[in-house]
Amino acid sequence: MTRAALLKERIADAGASLLRAAGEYDRTLIARYGAALRVCPGDSGIRYRESLEALAVTDLRQFQGLDGAAYDAARASISDAEAEAAEILRKVPAGDCDAVLTAGQLLMEMMNAKLEPWTRENARVGNARPEFDFNAARKPPPDATPTRDVAVSIAGNFVTLVATELQLQVFPDTAARIKAIAVAEGIGPG
Repeated sequence: MTRAALLKERIADAGASLLRAAGEYDRTLIARYGAALRVCPGDSGIRYRESLEALAVTDLRQFQGLDGAAYDAARASISDAEAEAAEILRKVPAGDCDAVLTAGQLLMEMMNAKLEPWTRENARVGNARPEFDFNAARKPPPDATPTRDVAVSIAGNFVTLVATELQLQVFPDTAARIKAIAVAEGIGPG
């Protein structure tokens, strides 16, 4: 086997390993947020559960490409993990539960941004016919609340961080090269 073929095989294996780990991570996030919606107090009603369900279906069927028995097994895994997480959340203080719920909402926003090419949400919203009321009072200027673009940027950074961590777990011998790249780019301690 040539070095190029070996490299190509290692890259394919690493990519497959990353996608499997990312799928497992997504299932864990979906289960934990589902548990938070089930247990934690707040105004997160049926709409949040429906949104989570839509994200789960998109992630499992379209992003991960699961169907049939693999899809059913993934759904069962999420359900079991959600039940376990719900039991844990029932034992934590309400403030901690609220923090888990908030973190879950933010992580689902990042997952939604990641899945946008499959959901086409931006195109659907962008092509919606805007309604105008020329007699309406002027809206106050927008506040400094982070936009969806900021969430997408954060999600991209998060995915890069996770991918690097997974790379180091799968191929620990690449740590020196990754550190050299980071130092050359001015990232992290030199």
